[in-house]
Amino acid sequence: METPIQQRIQIDRLLMHREERLARIHSIEQRIENLLGQSYPFDPPPPRSALSAKKRKYPAEERLKREIVVRLSGC
Repeated sequence: METPIQQRIQIDRLLMHREERLARIHSIEQRIENLLGQSYPFDPPPPRSALSAKKRKYPAEERLKREIVVRLSGC
């Protein structure tokens, strides 16, 4: 059975993968519209997640590992 930290790492990885795919879809749709020279009636995308709002200095897994070390060293 996975620990809560392992589950969180897996969730963060999946969310980052999802965000990469959504960004790729947006890029493809923009290229299609550029080729057509006009808007195309694509279904609206889901709202962009907070993951794309800013670049992180460390990937989620590394950040969680650092948090664990900090918490354990403070005990």
